[in-house]
This record gives sequence, structure tokens and C-alpha cells, in this order.
Amino acid sequence: MDYPVIDPLAARDSASTSTPVRTGSAPGGSYRVMTVVHSFAPGGVERVALRLNAALRAIAVRASMVVGRGDGAAAETSDGAACLIIPGGRRIGARTQLLWMVRHLPRLIASQRPDILFCPGNTYSSVGVAMRLLMGKSCPPIAAKISNDLERRDMPQPLRWLYHRWLRLQGRLLDHFVAMAPAMVPEIVARMGVSADRVRVIHDPVLHEDELESFIALPRTGMGHGRRYLAVARLEPQKNLGLLLDAFAGIADPADTLTLLGEGSERAALEDRARALGIA
Repeated sequence: MDYPVIDPLAARDSASTSTPVRTGSAPGGSYRVMTVVHSFAPGGVERVALRLNAALRAIAVRASMVVGRGDGAAAETSDGAACLIIPGGRRIGARTQLLWMVRHLPRLIASQRPDILFCPGNTYSSVGVAMRLLMGKSCPPIAAKISNDLERRDMPQPLRWLYHRWLRLQGRLLDHFVAMAPAMVPEIVARMGVSADRVRVIHDPVLHEDELESFIALPRTGMGHGRRYLAVARLEPQKNLGLLLDAFAGIADPADTLTLLGEGSERAALEDRARALGIA
């Protein structure tokens, strides 16, 4: 089966983004990297994966992304990463997206024959484990990016115990791991039971120069003389934003401000904590 290929950068200039193109048509060098994401929904993992994929293509790596469904705002703001959209995925929801990907990905791997299958965040490690179990020796080497804290103190103890067992299984079945910062490497080694030579650091991409210049050009009147901090995150225990409030309260001058942009179950608790710290 041929899968529609979407170049999200071109999609911004064209009303049609579903022209069928034969798989395996990615330009560039001979080295192939296949990245999997469930959709273009604007999550941090997906946006970083799109930018990394575009950067690989810029250095002549034959990089492509397999996308379970073609919806999501990130498709319109990405940087030209060629994407293989699985047909019919628009009816797939969050509860069935893993099964949808597992059903179709082996066929795409067989036709594309990537040198590396890349899982761009903890959410996608289950896809890599499924491919290893289903495809066995015909599965390409799998690299998985660790995008979350592995201790997960926000989880109740029984669930946390199961999660740590799941990490050990990944350590046995997946080939290589990517950390977002050097400080994460010891945690990955310990929790996943892997040697340090199976972990490499790839820093998340920063804003491009043109993006920074556009922000610098914005009017800055009425901002005062203090430093302004902005955090964008889900207000959930996993993000540990209480620690951020504590840190800000410990270093801030009276004119400094911190804005949390987000929503979630911890909103009321964070508001109470900010008031208790005197920074509300």
C-alpha cells in the first residue's frame, strides 16, 4: 500500500496535503531514520521530533516520520519534515492509537527498510517494544528518547513499582537510548539497567534565529525593570511545578515576575502554594 506523504512546510502554502507518493521516496543520503508519532497534536515531544527530523534531512539523512493520523496544529508550524500519514487514522482516538500504529508500522518498516527506528519520547517506547516482539530479527535497531523523569514520585507506589519493571523491559528489548541532558544519563543507566555506552545525549532544539529576532522586535514598553520568567506546562504532579515556585521565591527580586501558562489538576494547589510563599 502507498501512504500519503505530507511535507508540513509545504502544507502551509498549499490547500492539498494528501498527494500520494510512493514510500521510500525521501531525498538525501542513503542512511535512513524512521520516527514514529501518533499525530501532529501540539505536544512538546512531537514538536521536537519534527524539528529533529527536519535537521536530519538537512544533513542528507533519509529521515521520515510515520504519523498515525494527520490531524493536529503542529503540522502547520513544523519545519519541512517529510511524513508518511497512515490512511484512515482520523477516526482513531487516544485509546486506540497505539494499536493503530502497531497494526500498520510493520508493513511500513518492511517497505522503507530504515536503518534506525526512533521513538521520540517515553510515550512511544511501547511502539518500539511491540515492534521488537512482533518483528524479531527483522526489526531494525531501535533508539528511544527518554523525555520524562524515570523516578516518577508522582505515581502511587504499586503503579510506580510496575512502571520501573516496564523500564527494565525496555532496557532489554530496545537498543539505544537518548537523553535530553547529561544529568539524565545516570538515571537512565540505573532505572533501565543498561550500560552507559548505550546512552547518548541529544539536546532539545532551541528557537531558530528568525524566531528569536521576531520576539526581540516585539514592543517591550510597560514591562518594568524586573526579570520576567515564563513556564509553559500541564499543571500536573509529574511536572513538579511546586519546586519551580519554591525556587522562584528563593531567588526573585521584588520586581521579578513568574507566569505559569497551563491548566491541570494542580491549579488550585499551586495557587495556594504561591500565596503561602508570598509570590501570588
